[in-house]
Amino acid sequence: MNWKAHLTVGLLLGVGLAYLMDWDLVLVSIISGLGSLLPDIDHKDSKITQILMFTFGVLLIYYLFQHVHLNLSDPMSTVNQLLRLIVMYVIIYFAFVGFLEVVRPRHRGITHTLIANIILVIVVYVYTQSLELSLPLGVGYLSHLLTDRCIKLI
Repeated sequence: MNWKAHLTVGLLLGVGLAYLMDWDLVLVSIISGLGSLLPDIDHKDSKITQILMFTFGVLLIYYLFQHVHLNLSDPMSTVNQLLRLIVMYVIIYFAFVGFLEVVRPRHRGITHTLIANIILVIVVYVYTQSLELSLPLGVGYLSHLLTDRCIKLI
């Protein structure tokens, strides 16, 4: 199944879950939709990998530029800060890309299992203490496994 079909199923299940639980429709649908793409993070060219790489880049740039202090009396100081931040961004970004290349499991391996789904839901719940975030993520993830007909425990 392609990413558009997985996303559609995930979004629809998110709508249903939001309705049943009386939760925020947009938030739950988006999280469930993203969850439906997550198992394919083991594929280099997957849509979720592209989304995560873009999001990581935007967040990193935002964070780095929050630490630049404009000094109009000494413009070279600002230029030096920007150059250092750009170099640091490039290093961190490529370290992240390299990390994904090293730890990426085989396609339809561990990321296409119920154990991965359960661990993801538990980690997100423990970190956020929000069932409204963790449950839709797990439902979307499970929808991917069901539509791929790839239900494995481990």
